[in-house]
Amino acid sequence: MLAIYMKNSIDWVVAEYAAYSFSAVVVALYDTLGPDSTQFILNQTEITTIVCTAAELPKLVQASSKCPYLKNVVISGGCTGDAQFEAECDARAAGLNVLHLEVIETEGQKHPIAPELPTGEDMASIMYTSGTTGDPKGAMLTHGGILCVCTAIKDFCLTGGHAFTSESVYLSYLPLAHIMERTSLVNSFSGGSRVGFSQGNPLKLVDDIKALRPTVFVTVPRLLNRIYDSITAKMLNGKKSVAFLFTMGVRAKLRRLRRHGTSRHAFWDRLLFHKIRAGLGLDRCKFIISGSAPLSPDVLDFCRIALLATLVEGYGQTETCGGVTATPFKDLATGFVGAPINAAEIRLESVPDMGYLVTDRTHGEGSAAVPCMGRGEICVRGPTVFKGYFKQPDKTTEVVDAEGWLHTGDVGMWSTLGQLRIIDRKKNIFKLSQGEYVAPEKIENVLVTCPSVAQIFVAGDSFHSHVVGIIVPDEPAIRLVAKANGLLNATFRELCDHDLIRGIVKKEIEEASKRAKLAGFERVREIYLHHDLFTVDNELLTPTFKLRRGDAQKLFKSEIDRMYVLTGDSVVKTTIPDIK
Repeated sequence: MLAIYMKNSIDWVVAEYAAYSFSAVVVALYDTLGPDSTQFILNQTEITTIVCTAAELPKLVQASSKCPYLKNVVISGGCTGDAQFEAECDARAAGLNVLHLEVIETEGQKHPIAPELPTGEDMASIMYTSGTTGDPKGAMLTHGGILCVCTAIKDFCLTGGHAFTSESVYLSYLPLAHIMERTSLVNSFSGGSRVGFSQGNPLKLVDDIKALRPTVFVTVPRLLNRIYDSITAKMLNGKKSVAFLFTMGVRAKLRRLRRHGTSRHAFWDRLLFHKIRAGLGLDRCKFIISGSAPLSPDVLDFCRIALLATLVEGYGQTETCGGVTATPFKDLATGFVGAPINAAEIRLESVPDMGYLVTDRTHGEGSAAVPCMGRGEICVRGPTVFKGYFKQPDKTTEVVDAEGWLHTGDVGMWSTLGQLRIIDRKKNIFKLSQGEYVAPEKIENVLVTCPSVAQIFVAGDSFHSHVVGIIVPDEPAIRLVAKANGLLNATFRELCDHDLIRGIVKKEIEEASKRAKLAGFERVREIYLHHDLFTVDNELLTPTFKLRRGDAQKLFKSEIDRMYVLTGDSVVKTTIPDIK
């Protein structure tokens, strides 16, 4: 096995394909991994050799005493200065053998070795999924499974007249430790496309896009949300004449999109939107794929009309080697993740405890009800399904049944047209917009230990990049805090609404989060203090005193929306008139 632990680069790919040439298994580590997860992965896989840059070297030196199998560190990028020289000396002092990739390449040219190519059944990579409760799990993916998904994506693209060719230009910026980026690069290379690598700095991503001007862009909702926010804020908060023209242009193009199914408008494109997409570096972009989490319908339609590119959404998991559904090119409906591509079988399985049945013919209530062709947990079967979690057969049997169906944990519904929509999670976990999975109970169990917290409900979804919290404070503790700050005559409800009390509770949970070493995306960014306890009588607790998350989500919807506005992460920050 070979571990790769660095940002995207040419050397990342060189190391990966060199390993494949000799049937070695690649273990990809996110460069943002914390020390505990890094140590767990290195020890579970018994990695002896890791490829990294000088930036990761100090972290490996720190972990080396707890990683007995790690022996060799291969540095990418050559020697860049005194700091790296000192880090290499520290690594050698810690007992690590430090090598340089360019030296190994030179030696390989002098003394070539015949490759030992893998078969389709051989394991290609162990990809670790986001740890929600406990340690991360390593999904074992085969060469055949990855190529099956890549071929299906290639065939899907051809149905819309989009192919990865020598004329295509692709920007690699999503982490290569993520399956979506790995499959995107496979298709780029197989078509002879030109690939550029980002600097690895999110703040400079737009600069990278402008420099490369990609023709194909694979991204996630979080970036498209930022693009939406940036464009609308700039256009609507500037000169009144510009804001007026922009609003008129958006209205006209949305009307044409919904009535005629086209995102093009000769007048408004020439006046506004050609300049907007050129300002982002997307003036050559013909095709955008968004994955990892669903896009807001407003953002999806806006990107279609503003970026003048075909935009499709997909659905998949690490355990399915990536995408297994995609929205057809001519399907302009929003809120769906498409139909199955030629990679796997998909079916729904009833979840009676949650009220989802494959025999359901409606979804939603009242005026929001829509017809459907069944609801249930999404199950996937086929060659793309992973071979199990590395050294964790018990975890594997929890998600793969005797007939080979992978139970994804996502709850979906089929539309009457055969489109798949994600409507819920079977387990109490959800995905944030950047693709991180969150276990709210894990966070709640940490924060409920705070003296000022009696009860807490942590909320989040795939349209936002962080979580927020509804907290019922501990009244005696809050009374003591209030007394110390001169708030003697206030009611408990008034104390919950008081900014001083809110600030004190917020600081308390922030300190608890740090002590518990919660990841950044697990830390509650904003809170609302509620004055009434969650009880069985008010239907926020089950008879066994478990939180009714769905009911809590509905009850506190306005407070949750308000918190996301306060944090600057509201899905739609700027209102553009809707066109029916």
